[in-house]
Amino acid sequence: MYNDKSPPVDAEAASGRDLLQTTLMLMRGCMQYLTSHYRSVWMLMSCVTHICTRIRRVVFHEHREAVIEPCIEDHSTTGGLITTRQQPWNMDTLGHILSYLPTPDLPKAAAVSWEWALAARAPLYAHISFDTDLDNASLLIKTIRECPHLLPLIHSISMRIGLDRADVEWLQLLPADTVHTFEVDQWGIEDDLATSILRASFIRNVRHLSCRHRFIQNCEQLKTCFALPKLESLRLWTSFPVDEIQSISVPPKLTCLHLSLFNYSLFVLRVLAALGYQLEEFGLFLDYKHPVGKQIPELFNAFETHIRHLRRFSYRSIHYLRKPYLDSIPHLFPSLEALHVGPGTYSFSLLNNLPSHIRHIRLDHDYSIPQFPFKAVKNLISRAGRGESQLESLAIYLRWDDSDTKPYTSLGDMCKKRGIDFEVKIWTTWVQSEGFY
Repeated sequence: MYNDKSPPVDAEAASGRDLLQTTLMLMRGCMQYLTSHYRSVWMLMSCVTHICTRIRRVVFHEHREAVIEPCIEDHSTTGGLITTRQQPWNMDTLGHILSYLPTPDLPKAAAVSWEWALAARAPLYAHISFDTDLDNASLLIKTIRECPHLLPLIHSISMRIGLDRADVEWLQLLPADTVHTFEVDQWGIEDDLATSILRASFIRNVRHLSCRHRFIQNCEQLKTCFALPKLESLRLWTSFPVDEIQSISVPPKLTCLHLSLFNYSLFVLRVLAALGYQLEEFGLFLDYKHPVGKQIPELFNAFETHIRHLRRFSYRSIHYLRKPYLDSIPHLFPSLEALHVGPGTYSFSLLNNLPSHIRHIRLDHDYSIPQFPFKAVKNLISRAGRGESQLESLAIYLRWDDSDTKPYTSLGDMCKKRGIDFEVKIWTTWVQSEGFY
């Protein structure tokens, strides 16, 4: 028989229905409340959104300050260390480290992160290399003109001006007190760029100036270079007669002077008389004519009288006399440490009688000279090995492309055994660019 009564209800099912009914009642109450107070709820949500936005801006701003400003530390009286700003890099330290990188690697370092880009900016623009023959010359000019905030970062400039007309007006934008080194190498003779560049405001505070080849084109420009008040080193190349210059200004801090003249001139004597007493380094390079006859003892007398405190001396040329005349030159300078002499100006006598206080010697040799003084050089190296000489380095420069360096291998072996630095270089355009000639 069938039972008309329904089966008993499970206790868990009943409890679930009660929970559902309670939830529905709460939702109905919430909806009624929101309907009657929707304006207050909307204002509350807007306020929360505004506060969150402000917090995000403050955090981002403090992060930028932590990157730009160095970490500030507070040492309390209890000896504790409290860091008020935390950052992944100290920008001063990072910038100093990046300054040791080669210039071509700095853009790669700047691509690491925003912090690295900021730290690499100073060393990247500290030295500007401007070559009118390169495709990036116009881009560099555009960057300098459109980014004036980069100008104070420039401290050193190397310019190479080719045969084509060059735009150098951007140099007028440089600040007056930031550039300390300026090197210019001009090959074309049609453009007179020196007149405008030597009038730029930055040039008055340059401490190291090098003007090569055709940049200086007349005596007035040459005298302007000597009139720069803060010069410490000056290298000048001239291809015009300079005999008419009777006097020059004397920069008080100038201690290094290198002159390249087409022919020997009495101008050299006037320069030595004016500022030789303060020179520690002097170099003379002659393109063609050497001093002859009475000019040689006059020059030696000027050396002995005006630059006895010289420490580094170089005397070189392209053409040379058949009779050497510099064998006794080292004895004129009791403080001389480095000597560089050109081909044909010296013989074995200079090496055999070299003063013991000379530490560095460079010898130029030309293929047209019959024989290099190997024996005298070996005797000099042996003297240094016995402690009779303070020689520390020896360099030989060969002035022809097809030079055989094998005969000089034995000299290198002798130097290595005695702890003397030795090198042999062949004259090339690359060596010349480093100041070889």
